[in-house]
Amino acid sequence: MLNRYCIVALVPDPWAKDIDELRRQHDKWSKQWLPAHITVVAPFEASLSHDLVAEIEGATVPIQVRLGGWGVFEHFRTNTVWIEGSESATANARRQLIQTVPRLGTIVTEPSILWDEAPSHHITVVNHVPHDALAELRQALDPIDLEGSFTISHLTVFAWDRRLGRWLKVRPS
Repeated sequence: MLNRYCIVALVPDPWAKDIDELRRQHDKWSKQWLPAHITVVAPFEASLSHDLVAEIEGATVPIQVRLGGWGVFEHFRTNTVWIEGSESATANARRQLIQTVPRLGTIVTEPSILWDEAPSHHITVVNHVPHDALAELRQALDPIDLEGSFTISHLTVFAWDRRLGRWLKVRPS
């Protein structure tokens, strides 16, 4: 049976705490949060063994992050507000991951992952923002300047728990 997974780089503290506080204050619409992260491999369907998850999480794929300004993904239904990571290191991490764990590239079935394609290098803060709430939210967030540079050295695998309706770490710490 295939499960739904995603592979992310978790943002370290103190930035993760600051981002989570912004989520608590401003996100009324999404309750399916992963911890503050940069997505390296977007949700995909596969069957991952615990050994493969350990191999993925054991790979060293450093991601350099320098927090930048706010951005918005505008969708026809809702919007997503995010913080720019201002580096292209996510694409390098994805390439390193597939070189370090090549069998990962052969088991991902849906959707097809373009391992050389540069993913968006951002940290989502508020998700599913209705169009009529976007201007007010942006006005509240624009003066907030999360500054910092850091390196994320390893990845974390999450699986979608259908019963709970949320993402959980495959290997809890």
